[in-house]
Amino acid sequence: MSKSIVIARRAAFAFQSHRCFYCGIPIWETSATKFAQTYRITSRQALLLRCTAEHLRARSEGGPNNAANIVAACACCNQTRHKAKIRIRADYLTGLTFHGPLNPKFASDRQRGLDQS
Repeated sequence: MSKSIVIARRAAFAFQSHRCFYCGIPIWETSATKFAQTYRITSRQALLLRCTAEHLRARSEGGPNNAANIVAACACCNQTRHKAKIRIRADYLTGLTFHGPLNPKFASDRQRGLDQS
């Protein structure tokens, strides 16, 4: 991953108050173990909530590698957004404090997918 993407991801992570752009759930950047202990979840659950850089407009569609086009997203949302067949079970998200998504439409679509699992 290029240095500019890492810098943009870190800036987005801080700007978004350490929450996923799509679902609003807390995400982590440096310590899965500490995050899992804080939210009383398993290490496996914590891996789904790792902070990733997400291009709002895909690079394959001409999207740039700049801060205006990169947001911080949990690994689960990042994968789900690109591979609609991937769904997670709702019990993976138990124990997390949820303050609402930054993108309500995506979160409602994702919740429908969770409810169908």
